[in-house]
Amino acid sequence: MATRTPTSLRVGRPDQSPANLHRRASLSGGPNLFAALTRIRNFLAGSADTTTPIWVDAICINQSDLPEREAQVRLMGRVYAQADEVIAELGDPAPALGELREFIDFARQVEWCRTGRVPSEQKEIKLRLSGRDENDDEYGPAQERITVPELQREMQSLSGASVLAGYLLISCANFSRVWIRQEFLLARHLRVLFGGYPVTLDELTLVINAILDLDLNDTMGDRMSEAQADALTDDRLNQNLPGLMTLLVWYDRRKSNEHREGSHGLLAKLMEARTCLATDPRDKIYAVISLAADGKDYLPSVNYVDDMQTVCKTYARLFVQNGQAAQLLYAIGSYQDINGTPTSSAAAASTTWPSWVPNWSKRLSDLPITNIWDNNRPFSAAGSLPTSARVVPSPSTTRPHVLVIKGSTLDTIVSLTPSFHDPADGSIHAAITDFVKTSITLLAPDQDNSKEPPLYAPTGETLLEAIFRTIIKGPPYPLPAKEIASLRQGFLTYVRSSSEESDDDSSADRDAFRNAAEDIDGRPLCVTRNGYFGLAPRDARLGDEVAVLYGGFVPFVLRPTPRPGGGGGGESVYTVVGNGYFHGLMHGEALRLPSFGERDIELV
Repeated sequence: MATRTPTSLRVGRPDQSPANLHRRASLSGGPNLFAALTRIRNFLAGSADTTTPIWVDAICINQSDLPEREAQVRLMGRVYAQADEVIAELGDPAPALGELREFIDFARQVEWCRTGRVPSEQKEIKLRLSGRDENDDEYGPAQERITVPELQREMQSLSGASVLAGYLLISCANFSRVWIRQEFLLARHLRVLFGGYPVTLDELTLVINAILDLDLNDTMGDRMSEAQADALTDDRLNQNLPGLMTLLVWYDRRKSNEHREGSHGLLAKLMEARTCLATDPRDKIYAVISLAADGKDYLPSVNYVDDMQTVCKTYARLFVQNGQAAQLLYAIGSYQDINGTPTSSAAAASTTWPSWVPNWSKRLSDLPITNIWDNNRPFSAAGSLPTSARVVPSPSTTRPHVLVIKGSTLDTIVSLTPSFHDPADGSIHAAITDFVKTSITLLAPDQDNSKEPPLYAPTGETLLEAIFRTIIKGPPYPLPAKEIASLRQGFLTYVRSSSEESDDDSSADRDAFRNAAEDIDGRPLCVTRNGYFGLAPRDARLGDEVAVLYGGFVPFVLRPTPRPGGGGGGESVYTVVGNGYFHGLMHGEALRLPSFGERDIELV
């Protein structure tokens, strides 16, 4: 049976001249499409089949016929899953095959250096690198390790063109395209073509590790042309590499059949897809539906007539109906990610995008507060209380729907710092010490160092211990005494050190504090009327309220807002500002507070 091979191609702009893609019919396709089909034809030329039918979405789907487009998008997952083979064609950055292979071979040697062993079948490479003869008495199992000096000698033989080829491979913008996720994750057999040459997923990982481990831009600078050096820009890598990294994480999860609770649901996929590229922003939703465990429940709602706001509202209501209202709010990030920063509560109320509906077309400025220790065990601010929510009509023409969710508004923000930002030099030491100093000033401005350190009233811990626990985000379960002692000692080293000594790469706790510093970035510190302390959303204000919502992993910051449409009513309605970390409210403690009172909270 002939192979049926779906492939995805970057077509080019519609205004570019069409290419004559078929002898019998002139099909409208840009030069990228023609060039890609030519590369695929050349690659498949050695196939045993005399003919290889290829399904190309750019040709086989009439994009201007909306009903056809919607119907085909609902089928895309099945197309990729049932095909004999899927080709992901990444374009042609023009590296020669030899140059690309040279760098992949070098990247493989970097990996052997990292792991400390050379596969026995690659002994000749080890011998070449070491300059030894196979019969040398000194050569034995202990000498099979590739050493750093040997690797450095190997780097001297690398051409600038080969480094550029590896760099262009992993910084390819097509890895960030949202539709490529279906090709990678649903295909029974996947081929990745780069410049017409096949690259395996293992080779992609090797190249990533080699480029991130070695500062090849500086090392290779004197052996590269000016044009090659200009192409090796950090901006290009920073913009496009996260797309490939996320793609490989998704692939590894699926390959290992890793099913964490909620990690394969559509809400989780939509969160990750926000960093992807899409010509049509609605595709950031539609392209990942087939990848979600619960995707079949949402396929019927694919619609290219409605605008992005209407589509987001439709899916938000579906999530509420399916009992996921609290998780929906967790996915928002901050209200700033939807509408910018309104100048007043009245301005916030007049915007048309509801604060409880995520804008899945935008990247998040505030990543949701997460447990950096174990993604399997999120926080549980609402304890075991299940979500209870519904969407109701509103008299407002700008906000026709209101989310009503059970919960309790517990406290009010009364002190707030400016948002933290990573130091210019990226120093973890500077980030942590700045956080500690600001925290102490905020919590105990009149502290006399000659006296006993003050306590953190909500939990009874010392102030420094509460700050330490806030930096490491809990965790939401007891750590082994040895591990928590090591972390605490590392924290105290940061606090007491006046230099970068604690930034030593050998520190076992460095990764934990690096993650902590990244979570701090962009968020302000705050204190509530009842003395709770923590990290607020970046656009929080004095007077915002802290709430625990049923089913919520973390506390939320809500802003009292005029009722849309000027309707009456006793209690305030609220705008969702974002989520936060409030030490002493992350593990269900709020349910035991005298101030906890269940009520319906209206979010507009």
